[in-house]
Amino acid sequence: MELVLPVKSSRGAVQLLRENLFKISLDLARLSANAAWKRAVLKTALSAYPNNEYFLQKLIDYRVQPNVVDATWRSFSTQLLEKIMPSPLPQLYAVKLLVAGFVQHRRDEGSLPIALSFLNRARSLLERFVSFGNTGRHSPSLWRLLMWTTNSIGALQTMGDVKEDKASVNTIFYRSLQDCPAVKSLFLDVVGYLHLDTVAAAADDGLRRVLDILTEKEARTRMPIEELEVLLEREDDEADVEDDDEDI
Repeated sequence: MELVLPVKSSRGAVQLLRENLFKISLDLARLSANAAWKRAVLKTALSAYPNNEYFLQKLIDYRVQPNVVDATWRSFSTQLLEKIMPSPLPQLYAVKLLVAGFVQHRRDEGSLPIALSFLNRARSLLERFVSFGNTGRHSPSLWRLLMWTTNSIGALQTMGDVKEDKASVNTIFYRSLQDCPAVKSLFLDVVGYLHLDTVAAAADDGLRRVLDILTEKEARTRMPIEELEVLLEREDDEADVEDDDEDI
């Protein structure tokens, strides 16, 4: 009796076989000194399977440069912008490449404008990712990266005597709550950025707003801010009493 596989199963088997053949080709490409051939294989593999983490990691291994000169990056970034991905993984790797460029140039103070250009491009991509398609909008990692890049750009521009409105980080935080309302890491991130605010009153006001949102969502905090303030006041009072005793 001949076993006949369903059409859907046979197509899946063919796709899996093709994907594994690309993996073998990339493994063999490591033995070649021809960098152009390696990148050509990677470019074809990513065009067919952009969500394969093994292929995405090769972007880092092959030191693909996120610029228009690099054909592999051009093909990969165009695919991200033109297609809606079922997974945020390719988008995360694209941002990872841009952040790596930022870190590389950030070490040299004279290359600050170049470093900022990488962060600005990363922020533009992230804005597009979280604005189009459910995959990006419901990815907490992309929202967290968007807050981080926005905060980092503001901090670096402030170093260059250019004022950056801290409210932009809060705006992104409020937007993220519409699509990822139950992700505590978003709350922790924005609280950390608020503590970096040089204006104490603005930091306290922002912190209270975040705590109000947590209260509305009936989310637990380890300790209400009011109780924490009372405990800190008591510690200050005890320290003053000890100082008075020493003076006597």
